[in-house]
Amino acid sequence: MRLINGIAGSGSLIDNNENLTLESFQFINGNASISGGAINNTKFLTVDTCLFENNAAEVGGAIVNEGIILSTNNSTFRFNQAVSGGAIFILRGYRSGLLLLNITLLNKPGKVPTTRYSSSSCKKRVIRLTHMIC
Repeated sequence: MRLINGIAGSGSLIDNNENLTLESFQFINGNASISGGAINNTKFLTVDTCLFENNAAEVGGAIVNEGIILSTNNSTFRFNQAVSGGAIFILRGYRSGLLLLNITLLNKPGKVPTTRYSSSSCKKRVIRLTHMIC
């Protein structure tokens, strides 16, 4: 399934506040003025075999995770833009976990693709990155 050309304050293509699994989706040209160009997540989110391309926001060009767990497998993040976290921005790190498996991060020449983790209180966190291509 393809979700394209969304415009919103946050999560222009999906604003998730439940437990959600997305498989074989394409998120293209999402534009959020604040956070999560494509997805804003506040609960449990699993993303499998998805493409995030040309999404933009102030933070989290493709995804902002304010939720408990963000798990991403076999997905590509290409040409997403943000001031912080061009691909993924993890907010409220004291309760968030991040699992990235077999991920490709690509950006335009001269730009560095990023995943950013931000928290004022990092008491508990799980971050696992495997088989990343940047």
